[in-house]
Amino acid sequence: MNSADHIVPSTKWSQIAFWTTVAVLVLSSVILVLNPSLLEILAWEDGPVEYSGFIFLALTGFILARAGYRATRLPGYHRLKGMVLLFAGLGFLLAAGEEISWGQRLIGFETPEPLAKVNEQQEFNLHNMEKGLVDHSVRYGIALFAVAGLIFHATQSRRFLGFRTPDLYLVHAFLLLGVYQNFQAIDKPFYISAIALLFSLLYLYTKGHRRSAAIPAVAILLGCLLTFLNWSFQASLGINTPPEIREALFPMICSAYALWLASDPEDQLPQES
Repeated sequence: MNSADHIVPSTKWSQIAFWTTVAVLVLSSVILVLNPSLLEILAWEDGPVEYSGFIFLALTGFILARAGYRATRLPGYHRLKGMVLLFAGLGFLLAAGEEISWGQRLIGFETPEPLAKVNEQQEFNLHNMEKGLVDHSVRYGIALFAVAGLIFHATQSRRFLGFRTPDLYLVHAFLLLGVYQNFQAIDKPFYISAIALLFSLLYLYTKGHRRSAAIPAVAILLGCLLTFLNWSFQASLGINTPPEIREALFPMICSAYALWLASDPEDQLPQES
């Protein structure tokens, strides 16, 4: 797309993240129609979906931690930005460990009895102690972050608190995650994401950003398809399948945003610029 048609310039990584999200959700829909049991198998514990999520969580953590460490070596507010990125990176690395229960099933150690009693899946991790609350909080976070991204575009803000704002591809990739939900579990984050998609399409089209408006148009069409199929095949679709697929796509999208933040020329050491 023509960069002049974008309020915030897009990157190749954000475009890859968006179209990969679209491709994965389309593929999962095809599998749901042709072989629902296969889709459930792919989303099982220790399956390819879970381990891809682990890889991208670790990758995002590494990118942010490395960028944060470099920024802390700069003077002034760059040091504070570096600390934020560094702690965010450590958070993603911790989430990567949590995703695979710190290698419990690979190594084969037992969950300590006190933890097993309060863990919904008797696994060696913390997030399954209140899995419903954690999942719901993450969904709200994704939806509100994407809405904030749209506000940045509407106000033509390329930075917020010194950080680069996400481009349209990243925003709509996150919004797609918001509308990918089991039909019987549709919630407020779903509606927030759906309304944001409609707003984005109308705003970009009426403001003359016709080519950029194709991004929310694709997301809306796919969101409608996903919702229809999840309603039609709700008896065959495992309750944990959409959440597991979202958990794999979320860090993949985050890794693209991490690369955008890490390449900020303002936070490069003099010899690196």
